Amino acid sequence: ALDRAQTWLREAVAADPELKQGWQVVSLTIALVRGVVADEVLSDPQRLAQLDDEDYQAWILRHGAAPEAVDGGFLRALYDMVVGYEDGDPDRPRFGAGSALLLAMKLALEYKGAIFWKMRAGMGDVVFAPLYQALRQRGVDFEFFHRVDGLHLSPDRTTIETVSMGRQARVAAGVHRYEPLVRVRGLPGFPATPLVDQLAEAEGIEEEPLESHWCAWPDAERRVLHRGVDFDVAVLAIPVGMAAIVCQELIADRPEWRDMVANVATVATQAFQVWLREPEPALGWPHPGTTMSGYAEPFDTWASMPQLIDAEDWPDDDRPAAIAYFCGALAAPWPPVRGDADPAYRAHYAEQVRGRAVDFLDQKLRHLLPGAVDDDGFRWELLCGRDGRTGPAAFDSQYWTANVDPSDRYVQALPGTNRYRLRSDESGYDNLFLAGDWTDSGLNAGCIEAAVLSGLQAANAVLGRARNHRVVGYLPD
Repeated sequence: ALDRAQTWLREAVAADPELKQGWQVVSLTIALVRGVVADEVLSDPQRLAQLDDEDYQAWILRHGAAPEAVDGGFLRALYDMVVGYEDGDPDRPRFGAGSALLLAMKLALEYKGAIFWKMRAGMGDVVFAPLYQALRQRGVDFEFFHRVDGLHLSPDRTTIETVSMGRQARVAAGVHRYEPLVRVRGLPGFPATPLVDQLAEAEGIEEEPLESHWCAWPDAERRVLHRGVDFDVAVLAIPVGMAAIVCQELIADRPEWRDMVANVATVATQAFQVWLREPEPALGWPHPGTTMSGYAEPFDTWASMPQLIDAEDWPDDDRPAAIAYFCGALAAPWPPVRGDADPAYRAHYAEQVRGRAVDFLDQKLRHLLPGAVDDDGFRWELLCGRDGRTGPAAFDSQYWTANVDPSDRYVQALPGTNRYRLRSDESGYDNLFLAGDWTDSGLNAGCIEAAVLSGLQAANAVLGRARNHRVVGYLPD
């Protein structure tokens, strides 16, 4: 009966694009409900883990979704949201069906008011600065400018005995501790570069990518932290892309670490941001504040961010009236073909992203912001902060990034890979706990929710509590 109804609906709406789009959503929803019932997901939540071996597109096709609905923008947007493209290839969408089902049900049934909430400033200002301030008030000490190089096992291989580190910079004489926050329009946040006046022998350090795997800045010293002296327990919250670099002894010691590193995939991402002198309605877009996926490659996701204007410090004669963020997957292999220790790898992809962003503005922005484009392409004079630069050179005043560093790559939930993730209490070592959206948190998708769930689970594990103790939204055993 459902198949007959879908056939009738398909024929009835074929001539109306808006109705056709609505019908595609109906078709996907019917297939999802059918699949949940047929595969007994509600009666046995562990079925989600079993379904993760199948790609979501194949699963929903198997349960009756129309092929044109599966190929449509609605489902494409789901894959965009989790950067679900193997090796960053938009022609290879891959997302485990169990993870996709859990995410779809949470989006449809659990969120209050909206599935996305936008911050009124950057995440460093709105999330991490207050967390830092709260922890400092509770007596937590922070040691900035340290790079973890390796975790080393005890002779009996049951604990983490030492952690080797590089200290990139020391505080200057007379500075008790490094104070990282600055205020912009009254809001505390982390600056884009180090505060050199608090550091010793740091001239030029603000030009170096200190958080990059390929940073060439010389270490001020080497440090080794010892168990029982410098730490009792360690929480590894460094993303899984770095595990092959800092966890070599653990990988050699335990098969589950080898399996995780070999099977839990990551993907590079690319993004750019532009600040425009005219508001979106004047440029032809009547819905400021929109977030949209399923758009044109290579930047398939767009966020209109006018709420940030008041939080940013611009001169009165050059204040933006619109802010646009674009992002998407980036096909950049890891380990890099160009060589593991080659800093040109990062520069190569950064230049590639810049070129793609310029082409995107020239060729693919017209549909969204027709007023931002004329017969010659993008109106470069719209950009704030361009300091007299004209044409594509004006883009150099904006922001773009190629997230190719192993710690920056997005952790994916490809079919058949979730079984290789480790939970917060499954490191295999008595004093090591894991945290991050790369762990098996019960919500295995790259997002704030997954990171917070994993952090709570790690805290519970350190305290000897049950995995799901006071963790709302966790999928129990």
